[in-house]
Amino acid sequence: MIINIISPHASNYLGGMEAVTINMAIHLARQGETIRFFTRKSTKPTDTFHDMKHSKPDGLHIIEIELIDCPLPDSTWPTFYKISNIFGATASSEYDKFADADLFITHLSIDALYVPKRSKSLLHLHGNPDTADSLMDKAIQLPNSTIAHSQSIKSWWSNQYPHLKPSIFLNGIDASIYTGDPTSKRPIDVLYVGRFLEHKGIDDILRTVDKTTKVVLAGHGPYLPVIKSIVAERNLKHVTILEKPSTKVVKKLYRDSKVFACPSRSKEGLLTTLLEASASGCAIVTTSGSGMTDLIDISAKESIIISPGDINSLGVALADLLADNDYRSNTAQRLQSKIKAGWSWEQKTKELIEIYRHAL
Repeated sequence: MIINIISPHASNYLGGMEAVTINMAIHLARQGETIRFFTRKSTKPTDTFHDMKHSKPDGLHIIEIELIDCPLPDSTWPTFYKISNIFGATASSEYDKFADADLFITHLSIDALYVPKRSKSLLHLHGNPDTADSLMDKAIQLPNSTIAHSQSIKSWWSNQYPHLKPSIFLNGIDASIYTGDPTSKRPIDVLYVGRFLEHKGIDDILRTVDKTTKVVLAGHGPYLPVIKSIVAERNLKHVTILEKPSTKVVKKLYRDSKVFACPSRSKEGLLTTLLEASASGCAIVTTSGSGMTDLIDISAKESIIISPGDINSLGVALADLLADNDYRSNTAQRLQSKIKAGWSWEQKTKELIEIYRHAL
């Protein structure tokens, strides 16, 4: 197949969605598909995109579109949508040049507005917006097929737009990159990696840990001032905030951390950071009602699942894992083994190709 992937933000911003689009492009090309990857031209590319450009497999072609006087992403959906709108209007003539593709792939609904009308397209649904709007209502009518990245995401979109019949695809992981021994000495007690946004539940972590717990928060986003104020308010001297850490630093953080906490308060897909942390040997505490439970079998004791916003249960879960080394390492080993056995990008990409072929 010839597949055009539209991912405007992947060159200069690294969130879960951007990491997924890059990995999809690389591994689809390795499977023998011809991939054209449309993204924004950036003077400050992320490490992940830089590596993609300089070690890309045969069959992967990167097409960079220059945007004039356009903001950079700030972790909020309104800005993502604004940039995507500008990107689509600028790139539409390039899309027309490459309209011979079997399939256009988009990862934000608004990107579907600019796919050539005669072309087949498929939209990946990575999360749930707070509400629908008129632009989304228009865009969601255009793709020929959709893919939801968790059961909870499928439920939201199917309820909002009953005509949608999304397939489900769960992200993969490169377990050769993210590795670690769960039984090793790990100096960091609790780790969070991701965007600094209110719904991520970062302040739940800060309000439940005691003052001796070594916590690292790594990422960036507009909620940072609130996070800093809570750290100061509670006098949490063992909390370290790392803004925009490199991929190399993040890999080491995973290997050095006992517990990875992602207590999201609202529905999300299966977080790439959770997969990375699990593959690296961290024990996991996360919340129900999201894509994380598409991976984690609660009955198999692979992780601790709490209700969103339940600070008391979060505190108990963290305390139990940190107090019992055997309990923590056994829990981490179960999930790590599961990911290595069936969640590699090589395996997941084969599933994805079948979904794409079905869409055609």
